Amino acid sequence: MAKDLVVAFIDQGTCRLYLNKEDAPIGTIVFCDWDELGAAMTRESMDATRTRLMGGDALASSSKDDAARKLWHLLCAKYRNTLPTKLDPSKKFRPDIPVRTDNFGNRKYLPRNPVEVVILTYVPGKDVVKDFYYNKLWPQAKLIIDTLMADGRGAWTNDQMLDMLEEKEAEFKTRQGVWKILRYHRSRLIHKRLIKRVSYEDFAKSPAYKKYSLVKE
Repeated sequence: MAKDLVVAFIDQGTCRLYLNKEDAPIGTIVFCDWDELGAAMTRESMDATRTRLMGGDALASSSKDDAARKLWHLLCAKYRNTLPTKLDPSKKFRPDIPVRTDNFGNRKYLPRNPVEVVILTYVPGKDVVKDFYYNKLWPQAKLIIDTLMADGRGAWTNDQMLDMLEEKEAEFKTRQGVWKILRYHRSRLIHKRLIKRVSYEDFAKSPAYKKYSLVKE
């Protein structure tokens, strides 16, 4: 049964189990099996997390796959009481997500697990160099930053950021599609240090990111 559950991390200190990916709150980091969990974390970090959850020393895993399986089963056992009681326990989740397209037929993104988090590092008036870079941005790149600042969370998964920008698709004034615009400008925004990319593993364990929440209040 354990591999048929979905593990959703609301934030660094809150974990919930669901029987279907669609039931997890928007903005959570979702893993559908231990393979995805293992792809996002190192063996050492999974063993350390398992030790912390067990409240004592845990034997080191023999491999990364072994560490992922042990941590997955521990998460499912520890947080089983968070399962929604009204859902059918026999429900299985085996996603077969088609590639999404916009109104012009452009592909938005490939199906993927959001194990990468984007952090907004630009704060107006705090750094004169970043202010200079922001003022020199192309209108579409500036609209990306303005949209992120207006949202207020400060951290997003790739899918969250794309969905948020698609709500302003008309303001981009392009027929290429928001995904292509984001892909074109993202590397430049990272190079100018206006945003940065962090792995889910770093986002989950670093004290520097505890102030961020992927769930919009």
